[in-house]
Amino acid sequence: MIFVILALLCAITIYTQALKTGMPQRRWFTLALFSGPIALILFRVHYRRAWLRRCGNLVRWLP
Repeated sequence: MIFVILALLCAITIYTQALKTGMPQRRWFTLALFSGPIALILFRVHYRRAWLRRCGNLVRWLP
């Protein structure tokens, strides 16, 4: 019972974050409903990798 409540809270949180960042809301909401708090970690990793792909070529790493 507690996992269902926790998963629902995570799903609502991820839905608002996906809405704010412009990522697909329904996909992340569904993933959070089934996986719970683990989806928060996956969301942040996915967003960071997408940001690096999009803006990574603007930053030049020094050797």
